[in-house]
This record gives sequence, C-alpha cells and structure tokens, in this order.
Amino acid sequence: MDTLKAIETRRSVRQFDPHAKIDSATERALIEAARMAPSAYNLQHCSFVVVRDRAILEKIEKAAGGQKQVCQASLYVVVCANTQAWKDNLQISAAGLPEPAKQAKAMLVRAVFENNERACRDEAVRSGALAAQTLMLAATAMGYATNAMTGFDHHEVAKAINMPPTHVIAMAVAIGKPLVTPAPRGEQIPYEKAVLQDHF
Repeated sequence: MDTLKAIETRRSVRQFDPHAKIDSATERALIEAARMAPSAYNLQHCSFVVVRDRAILEKIEKAAGGQKQVCQASLYVVVCANTQAWKDNLQISAAGLPEPAKQAKAMLVRAVFENNERACRDEAVRSGALAAQTLMLAATAMGYATNAMTGFDHHEVAKAINMPPTHVIAMAVAIGKPLVTPAPRGEQIPYEKAVLQDHF
C-alpha cells in the first residue's frame, strides 16, 4: 500500500481479534519504521515499550478505564520520549559530522534546551507523536488496524512500565486485526476553512 492510501484508509479501531498474532519480524519492521520518524536535531527522543506481559497489560487496561483494546491487541506499544535527549543523545546525533559542526550543534542544542523545561517536554512529545503516527501508518500499510491511546492515567502506566522520570508518555498504540469494520471517517472541516493563505 502506498503512503497516501495508508493515510486515507487509516482508521481507529477499538476491537481487535485477541487470537491474531504479529510475528517478531513484522514487529521489528514496524518499530524500525517508527524509528525513522523525524526528531528535532536528530536527538531521537523515543523509546518504544512493547508490552507483552499480561499482568502489565491488565494494569494498563485498568489505568485506561477498562478499554479492552489494551489486552486484545496483537501488539501494544507505549511510545515514551526522553525530555533529556538533548544531553543523553547529543553525541550520537552528531556522529559523522566534522568537529566544528559538532561543536556548533552542541552550542545550538544547549541554547534551545538548557534550563528550558517546557522546550524539553514539548519537543519530546512532538517527537513521540511523530513516531506514533509513523508506526500507525506503517501498520496500516501492512494490513493492520491501529488505535492511538492517550486516555489513561499516565502516572499509573509509567509506573507499570517502570518508566524513568526523565521520560514522558507521548501515547500508546494498539495494533492488530480488527473484529469490526471501522466506522466511516467523520465529516471534515471544509478545505477552505482549514487551509489559510499567509495569515488568518
């Protein structure tokens, strides 16, 4: 399936076949696709927690108010983002650059993120959202249905997956084979209202 078709056909599904399996090679391909999503300064904020342990899934389901897709999905991925990636990942993000360029990048990254908690968090969440969307489109292209989830107690989910305090949960993505036909796409705001030229 090409990219535009995947964008057009991706729909949220909340009822998955609990018996459907995703093999390890497919899982790896999906996560590798998500890892190709852009991140500011190539800081690669994201970690992908693939949750298989039934006890942890049940804790997440409870934290999500009983949403059954948590345990029904063939693959449940919590997309976490490191608010301190500007420090932790700077060296690898600059690998291959000439030394003057590495130093210039380090100065720029520090200027943007050092002592700026909001910028650190905002950029982490943005990178996580881009990765989650890329994961969903890759899954759609491979014939799976998805559901993006943020409707849960983030503190409880973070505790269940033992997430470090330097990270935030951008969202979780449930992936699997749908038990139901997705609802038609809702009415869209007219193009002319959504797309503006030069200014509001």
